[in-house]
Amino acid sequence: MSDRAPPAARAAVAGGIVLFLILKAYALNPSVSDENIYFYMALRASEGAVPYRDFFFAHPPLHLVPAIMLAKLAGFHLTAFKALPALATAASGWLVWRIGRLTLGALEAATAALLFLFSYDVLRASSHFTGANFAVLLLLGGYFCALTKRHVAAGVCMACATMTALYTVPACLTLLALQCRRDRIAGQRMALSAAACLTAIVTACAIVAGSGFFEQVFSYHLHKPEKPGSFLRTATAICVPNSLLVWGAPLAGVIMALRARRKLAHPPPHHASAGTLTAASAVGLATLLLLASGARSFPYYFTVTFPFLALLGGFSYGTVLRTSRHAWLGGSTDAKLKRPKSRRRSTARRPSTRATRCVALGLVVACFGAEATRRLALERVSWHAQIGEQRLYRWRDAAGLPDWINDAVRAVLWADTREAGAWSPSVTRYLWHETRRLTAADRLRREAVRLSLPNETLFGDSNVAPLVALLANRHIALDEADTNTMRFRSGTTSLPELLARLEQQPPEVVILNPRRGIATMPELRVWVKRHYARFAKVTDPTSGAYMIYERRGRSRP
Repeated sequence: MSDRAPPAARAAVAGGIVLFLILKAYALNPSVSDENIYFYMALRASEGAVPYRDFFFAHPPLHLVPAIMLAKLAGFHLTAFKALPALATAASGWLVWRIGRLTLGALEAATAALLFLFSYDVLRASSHFTGANFAVLLLLGGYFCALTKRHVAAGVCMACATMTALYTVPACLTLLALQCRRDRIAGQRMALSAAACLTAIVTACAIVAGSGFFEQVFSYHLHKPEKPGSFLRTATAICVPNSLLVWGAPLAGVIMALRARRKLAHPPPHHASAGTLTAASAVGLATLLLLASGARSFPYYFTVTFPFLALLGGFSYGTVLRTSRHAWLGGSTDAKLKRPKSRRRSTARRPSTRATRCVALGLVVACFGAEATRRLALERVSWHAQIGEQRLYRWRDAAGLPDWINDAVRAVLWADTREAGAWSPSVTRYLWHETRRLTAADRLRREAVRLSLPNETLFGDSNVAPLVALLANRHIALDEADTNTMRFRSGTTSLPELLARLEQQPPEVVILNPRRGIATMPELRVWVKRHYARFAKVTDPTSGAYMIYERRGRSRP
C-alpha cells in the first residue's frame, strides 16, 4: 500500500488533532481527581524521594516518569502537568492514523483517528494523569514498530506499556502471540526484548524499593475489596456515550462476512488489513476478559481498547462510505484500479447497483437505528434516577485561548441545557464534564498558607489534599498522599498504624470532605476529633463542602 495519503485525509487528521488540543485547553484547571496524588508524588520523586519505599504508590513505576522529567526541568506548574495526558493522547491519535494508513487505507485511517480522538471517554480520560494515556501511547508505539519490522523496539515499547499500566498486559500478550504466529523469528525477537526490558525494570525497582514494590503494585490490586457488578455498570456507561465507536466492531464483522461472500463491490482486504482487524478484535476481547475478572473496573481502564475499536470502526464506516459511493456513482474507488477507456461502465464481476445500495444503506440504518433506540432508553432511565428532567450548565472560557476561539467553540459545540433522554454529541458532553472543576482550589490554598508555615505539613483527602499541598508549597505529612479507602480496606495498610505514625510527626492542617474518601472511615473521624479543631468550611459548587482542621494546642503562624 502506498505510503502517500491523499491531502484531504492528511488535512482531516491534522485538523482533528488541532481541534482536539483546543478542546483540551478547557481541561487545564484544578480538579478533584487521583491525578493530584501522582502530581505530588512526581514532584517528591524529582526531589529525591523513592516510590514504594518513601511513599505508597499503587501503580507501576513508569507512570510517574513523564511528570518526574517535567518536574526536574521546570518544577511544579499545574497547567504543564495537566497538559501531559492531552499531548500523549494526541500522539496516540497520530499513531492510529499511521497504523490505519499502513494496513487499511487513507479513508479508513482518517476515520479511525477521528473516531478515537473524539470519543467521549478518550476526551474525558485525557484530562487526567492516570497513566492510561501514556500506556496506550506505548502500546500503539509497540504495534506500529511491529508493523514496520522494528521488532526489538516493539518489544521494549510493550514492556514499558505494562510497566506504566498493568491492565495493558492482555493487549501486549495478544499482539505478541499474533506476531509469533505470523513470523516466529520476529515474534521471538519481540518476546526477548520485552522480557529483557521487564526484567531490568523490575530488578531495579526491587533493589531500590525492596518488597514494597511487589506489595503495592501487585498484592494490593489482588486484595482490593470486590465491588459486585462493577464491570457491567462501567461497560454500560462506556457503551452509551461511545456508541459510534463501539458499534464499529460488530459492523466490521458483518462487512467481512459480506465481502467473503462477494456481496459487496470491493474484494476482500489484503493480508495487512485482515491482520489488523484480527489484532484489534483479539486485543479488545482479551482486555475485556481481564477487566471482567477484576474486583473493580474504572472507565479509563477501557481506553486501552479504544484505539483498536477505532481501527475496526474506521474500516467499517470507511467501507460503508466507499460502497455507498460506488452504488450511487458507479465505478471502483480503489486508487490502484484504472477506469476503462471506454465510456461504457464495466459490469464484470460487479454486483448490481441496486443490491450494493441496499446493502450499504441497510447496514447504516440497522446499526444506527438499533443503537439510537437502546441509547435513548438507557439514558432516560439513568437520567430520571439521578437528576430529573434537565440540568443547566454554565459556560467557562478556557484561559489562554483567544476570545474568538472560545466564542466559536461555544457557538458550535456547547449547549446550556441537557434534557433527559436527549442525544448529545460527545464533544458537548466533554465540555459539560470540564465545567466540573475545583473552583475552591485557591480558597483552600489560602487557608493552608494561613494555618501553616513552609516547613509544616498537611494531611487529608487524597483527591484534594495533594493539590492544596502543591499549590501552597507544603508537604504532605509522611508523604502519605494516597489515602484512598481501598488501600486500607484491602489490608495493604493498617489505618491505626498510619494514624500512630502521624502522631509522631503530626500535620498542622487536615483537609477532609465529610462525605467521601478517608473521612468516611470511623478511625479517622475519631482521630481528627481528638487531635484537631475545626477551623473553616470551604464549599465548592461541584464537590461540596471541605472541612479544614487545625491541630489543637498550637499558636497560629
